[in-house]
Amino acid sequence: MDKVALLEKKLQRERAARKEAERLLEEKSLQLYHANQQLRHQYAQLKGKAGTTEQALEETQGRYEMLVDQVHDFVFKTDPQGMFSYVNSACTRILGYHPRDLLGHSYTKIIFPDDRQRVIDFYRNPLALSQENYLEFKVYAQDGTMRWIGQKVRMAMKGGELFEIVGVARDITAEKQAQIALGLSEEKYRGIMENMQLGLLEVDNDDIIVRAFPAFCDMTGYVEEELLGKDANEVFLDEKNLAIMQAANEERRDGKHSVYEIQIKKKDGTQFWVLISGAPIKNSDEEVIGSIGIHYDLSDRKALEVDLKRAQEAAEHARQAEKQFLANMSHEIRNPINAMVGMVNLLYDTPLNADQTEYLDTVKYASELLLSLISGVLDIAKIEAGELETHTAPFDLQALCQSVIGTMSYQAHEKGIGLVFDYRTNFETQLIGDAKFVNQILVNLLSNAAKFTSEGEIGLATSVLKTDGLVHWVQFEVWDTGIGIPEDELPHIFERFKQAGNDTKVRYGGTGLGLTITQQLVQHLGGEISVVSQPGQGTRFTAKIPFTRSSLPVLEKRSADTAANQPAAMPTTKVLVAEDNPMNQRYLEGLLKKWNFDFHISSNGAEAVEMAQSYQYDVILMDIRMPEMDGYEATRRIRKLPPHQNGEAIIIALTASAMVDDLEKAKAAGCNEHLSKPFAPNQLLEVISQYTSKQTNPPAERTQIQVNEARILELYGDDAEHCQMIMQMFLEVVPNDVVALVDAWKTKDAQQFKALAHRMKPNFDMVGLPEGTRKMEKLQKSDLSKPETDVLWEDFQVFYAQALQAVRTHLGSMENVISE
Repeated sequence: MDKVALLEKKLQRERAARKEAERLLEEKSLQLYHANQQLRHQYAQLKGKAGTTEQALEETQGRYEMLVDQVHDFVFKTDPQGMFSYVNSACTRILGYHPRDLLGHSYTKIIFPDDRQRVIDFYRNPLALSQENYLEFKVYAQDGTMRWIGQKVRMAMKGGELFEIVGVARDITAEKQAQIALGLSEEKYRGIMENMQLGLLEVDNDDIIVRAFPAFCDMTGYVEEELLGKDANEVFLDEKNLAIMQAANEERRDGKHSVYEIQIKKKDGTQFWVLISGAPIKNSDEEVIGSIGIHYDLSDRKALEVDLKRAQEAAEHARQAEKQFLANMSHEIRNPINAMVGMVNLLYDTPLNADQTEYLDTVKYASELLLSLISGVLDIAKIEAGELETHTAPFDLQALCQSVIGTMSYQAHEKGIGLVFDYRTNFETQLIGDAKFVNQILVNLLSNAAKFTSEGEIGLATSVLKTDGLVHWVQFEVWDTGIGIPEDELPHIFERFKQAGNDTKVRYGGTGLGLTITQQLVQHLGGEISVVSQPGQGTRFTAKIPFTRSSLPVLEKRSADTAANQPAAMPTTKVLVAEDNPMNQRYLEGLLKKWNFDFHISSNGAEAVEMAQSYQYDVILMDIRMPEMDGYEATRRIRKLPPHQNGEAIIIALTASAMVDDLEKAKAAGCNEHLSKPFAPNQLLEVISQYTSKQTNPPAERTQIQVNEARILELYGDDAEHCQMIMQMFLEVVPNDVVALVDAWKTKDAQQFKALAHRMKPNFDMVGLPEGTRKMEKLQKSDLSKPETDVLWEDFQVFYAQALQAVRTHLGSMENVISE
């Protein structure tokens, strides 16, 4: 029983346990089901999220790759072995490769052989694995050409190992080529500077040396280490040169370049000249931080300059010696020839038989030939020495031509040939030019024509070629019906000592200098001359010369055949002769007696001044070279005398020198005119007549200029002595200023001319001639290169001559009043 009960009890326990187990199993199963359902739900959610993330990642990757493809730089990736795993499309534009041409291939495939190992070493460098690095090297493009690449790379690491290489490369070919070209250029100019021995020195703004290049060190004897950090001025300059360098440094601090010469010291203390070209050094902000100087050693050039200066001084000394020799020879030769010519002319006025006339003709011909030779040689010497100066002044062209025709009429009549004058230039005003040169040109050409013409005629024709504003181009034609010139001789006809064949020289004589001088004179006046000829038919010379129109009216026309041998209306002319040569005294005495002039003769300048204070003369004939006192000084002293003591007398310089300096000195001393020895009687008479006729019948304009009494009263009141002193100073100072003004006009030195005009302006007003001040004002503002200024200048010259006389007259009247 007990066993059954025990078994039943045990069975009940087992049933209860099984039920409990089933319940627990059902409960756990339900929990598991719910957990499984929850897991399925969570899985579904995670799967959805994973899909979305993957899609977003794919979209992001696509956008990144599209962006990388659009950049201009070549972007790539390689694995640790250097195989391309990604290449953007820029590689096609830069190198010509399609990405598929590179993917899976080593980067070394496209690197130039001489750069390949350097690039490999770069990638193997541990430092390169830890940071971004930059490298430049050459690669092959797809077409085989070379390109320069500049690339930055970054190493991607995973777990301490190299996982990937990412690089960005840029085409720097153009920059590299420019850099190489710049380097070559720098090397080239460095070589040039080294070859030219140009020394470079860099300093900061305080003149402290920051770099000295080798050539500069060689030049100065230093090594660079000795110069760095030192003051360049203290090292290289003496105190006298500091100002030059400081001025140059100021210019460079202002950003300006400068070039200058200066002496600098070497290490051994010796000094030498250098040419420095200095330039500022600027930083990226365009601020001046220093300067660089390029130094060129001028030692050789300076030594050459010294030698050249000595040579120039020697040449100038030789030129002056030659000049003086020519002047002396001119004086010594012309004086006796003057006496010969003069005495011959006087002898013609005495009773002569046939033989005596023939002998006299021979002497006259010989003396004239000798005179022609001497004059030609001296003229050529003046031309070659550059002493042929132009003296422009108003002149009447028709009167000049008529005078030339009158001079030639005797020669034409003597040879039995006709003389034609065809004047086709009816100017209403005078022309401005050098009348003396024009006269010489025409006389030379007509004399040459007469020499080679034995029958027929010679002639002169004038015409106007063209007019350009105030400038008239006048054509002079001189023709003859003589022997003509062979065609092969025409190209040489203007050469010195050349004539149309030796037979011509033997038959007709002459020096062969006349046409050479004529051509030089025409060219000196800005013109040109040409010749055409037919042998046996004649020759025609054509000279074209420019002149400026004057404002002065032409003079009353005179007949070309006006007598020049006898004084028509000058019986009372009083003449003082200052001449030391007895032969010339005798010659002048004979002429003046023949012309019925009253005259006195003095033997030197001192006597002439003394006689001028004792007698009243119309004309003074002043020899230049005389003992005790020369003609220059005598003229200056006479010009200081009052009018009643010949202070305003006509003074004509008689000079045996044809040198320009002597003629200029005569003008500057106060001579009205000059006459070169030897001269014919009619030449002297013509000059005297020219001035004495002006005194007898003075032009209206000569009386127009007078000292303004109202202005004098306003300036000086009743202080006559002060006024007298100012006028005397005017007569002493202004002529010297005018001489300088004339020099500036001749050389067209505008700066000097304007400065003198400015200085002279008040002088005229101070002596009661305000019109002179206005004229100087116009000249000061004028352009010397324009023809209009020629008119102003000519007007001033006329005014100045009258102004001097007006002041002298007023001063003389004041002295008379004071003496009374």
